[in-house]
Amino acid sequence: MILSYCNDGYCFKGLVYPALQCMIARWAPPSEKGKFVGALMGNTLGTCMTWPIVGTITQAYGWAWGIYFISIQMVVYCVIFWFVAADSPDTHPRISDEEKNFIIESQGGAAVPPYKDIFFSLPFWALAILHIGNLWGLYLQLQGIPKFLGQVVGFDLRSSGGLAALPHLMRLICGTMFGILGDYLKKNDYSNKCVRKFFVLFSHIIPGIALIAISFCGCNWVPIVVLLIISMSINGAAVLTNLQNPQDLAPNFAGTIFGIISFLGGMTGFITPAITGALTQENNGIKEWGWNFVIGGGVYIGCGLVFLLIGVTERQPWNEKKDDQQ
Repeated sequence: MILSYCNDGYCFKGLVYPALQCMIARWAPPSEKGKFVGALMGNTLGTCMTWPIVGTITQAYGWAWGIYFISIQMVVYCVIFWFVAADSPDTHPRISDEEKNFIIESQGGAAVPPYKDIFFSLPFWALAILHIGNLWGLYLQLQGIPKFLGQVVGFDLRSSGGLAALPHLMRLICGTMFGILGDYLKKNDYSNKCVRKFFVLFSHIIPGIALIAISFCGCNWVPIVVLLIISMSINGAAVLTNLQNPQDLAPNFAGTIFGIISFLGGMTGFITPAITGALTQENNGIKEWGWNFVIGGGVYIGCGLVFLLIGVTERQPWNEKKDDQQ
């Protein structure tokens, strides 16, 4: 979980997850990738801890110290990471020869990414669509629902302490459990295809249904918060779908793939607020927000269905190094 604990800041954040995908490709034995990808949910732990801690510090010492605290803990994390982690087993100063040989024997090599083959690959675009749907739903929940609750329903989720962190905490717990479950299923001879496509039901379809259901809750904050917790919790299954599929398609270039799909998916971070603004420009009411949740839930579900139809888990030919192909 140390892999991504401090990744909740925005400065240069776009570099982090592709780099972690490269680390997973170099360090994780195939039978344990679920737990390694599940560790990416450490960013959710950062969210859970940041809100109450920074809120308390800000109230006691002012907003400036809230920023100082985040900055200091990031520096401390980076120092620890510098001494604990390494790019690969070959370069780690304290790894045993037995462990190093075991990991290296299970890993592929590295090479210049075949960008042309990636962009002309249908499995890549199926994954990209799946990732876009996941981030669309998450951005709508993170940015939209607190605003909806505060401005329309009259309930300030962010000021309710532990309740605000609960959806993120449950996503962390469920994501870790899903990662362990995925490794267990793989060890018991369930195919990657079966695992990836079955858990799209949890990472995309059910969260999308929950978002649409919010549009029918009116001004009742209790069912809205319950549906938010359900949607965020089971979306932890993303560790077995869009977060792990890059390792299926091309472990040698998983970082490159994840960087590209994160760029595409990251655009939803300004698309969803733009849609919210357009819908609520003239009237900021239940009806307008209802359509917003229907659109978001529809994108969630639609992107999941696209992956179910055309997504694959087989390793792609362009994963091989050029010198291996000659």
